[in-house]
Amino acid sequence: MTTDKLLKAPPDMNDLIADTKLWAIGKGIYEYSNYIKQFEKFEEEVGELKHEIELLKTNHAEADKHKIASEAGDVIVTLINTLHFLDLDLPDCLQIAYDKISKRTGNMIDGKFVKVKLVGDE
Repeated sequence: MTTDKLLKAPPDMNDLIADTKLWAIGKGIYEYSNYIKQFEKFEEEVGELKHEIELLKTNHAEADKHKIASEAGDVIVTLINTLHFLDLDLPDCLQIAYDKISKRTGNMIDGKFVKVKLVGDE
């Protein structure tokens, strides 16, 4: 994947979020569901994404990038719906997370970034 592709956010991300919310309204999700049910759906979708990613480890030939992308999208949709019930928006949450992680120090250990824990860290 090129750096340009990694750094370029789709220009219509806010439109996609709005379309997702309109879809949820049309399906009655915001009227008849709640954050608990939507979080359960989020967990289900994370499991489906995990399954598709696990195929990369066990049998790369069976891995389907389109299925992975589709499941990742389902995770985002269910996260948007869960956040709706908590009166939170995805871009705001992402900004808060970025503001927090951008100040972190740490090291890569076994393929994962491990932050240095400071007094008062969450």
